[in-house]
Amino acid sequence: MLRNNKGFIWIETLVSLHVVILITAAIIPIYTSIEKERTVFDERSVISLHLYNELQIILQDKSFRKSTMFTKSIKQQEVSFVFVREGEYSKGCAEWLNAKKIKEKRCLYGINEE
Repeated sequence: MLRNNKGFIWIETLVSLHVVILITAAIIPIYTSIEKERTVFDERSVISLHLYNELQIILQDKSFRKSTMFTKSIKQQEVSFVFVREGEYSKGCAEWLNAKKIKEKRCLYGINEE
């Protein structure tokens, strides 16, 4: 009864393999992009936390008058910290090159204790 269907299984296999390859080819770049964004977000969070902690130290330091700058290694990234006193505020900024090789800068302000 089904003697003429010998080629159907071969064609069906090729079509399904083609669909799997297309889906895989679409998912791999999306996954790579999501992983890179996750890394960038993680770097921002950790560096922002370090910036906040360093700013707290500067705000409590009574001898801090004008400005200071230093570099620190955080999660295998070289991060430059700059702290400047601007009137009654202190400004702290962190600059680094993120996972996408784009220069980022985050700044925080704090009120000086007099």
